[in-house]
Amino acid sequence: MSNQIYDFLAESILFQALESKYKNVSLKTLISELNDYKNYINQNLDSIKKESIDASVDYSVTAPLSLTNNSTSTSELINGALFLDRYIVDDPLYSQDYNNLEILNYGRKLLSANPFSEEDIKNEIYEACSFLKSLTPLVKSGIEYIKVLPLTRHVIERNLESFNIPDLSLDHIDDNAFKWMANKLKVFNRSL
Repeated sequence: MSNQIYDFLAESILFQALESKYKNVSLKTLISELNDYKNYINQNLDSIKKESIDASVDYSVTAPLSLTNNSTSTSELINGALFLDRYIVDDPLYSQDYNNLEILNYGRKLLSANPFSEEDIKNEIYEACSFLKSLTPLVKSGIEYIKVLPLTRHVIERNLESFNIPDLSLDHIDDNAFKWMANKLKVFNRSL
């Protein structure tokens, strides 16, 4: 995370109430603070980019963090310090948006998914902020090894996260399935 981003977060409820998992913070206040964070980044994006990108440094850009099991872990980033001068990590907090919660929950209801509760939203923000706070020693060190930028500046589609869509590509189908189909399949030509 760039120092500018960290300076905002250090003064923000997003980091200050992190240990209590935002139990004493209303959802409205938390969403307002998240919006202030995004506005701050948008207003200072040019200087944040300038601070983060240096032509004399070898970079690795991580895939956008979705905070799932396949996201980049802090230990992976620390181990990468042996090989790279700097990591640029996609900001997991920037793409979270709960301004239209009623519409979002209505869409989830139409898809037969459970609506987001206040606790669900606080947990998502908590996970993103916990990850960012765990990077603090790597951000504020003298070498500033980690930089966080909002690389994916679009809002995450939250309606589809509740569905597990199977991989239907042909690469994962067993050869025996094709043999079975070849033996069982009958094609009829019925002309009208």
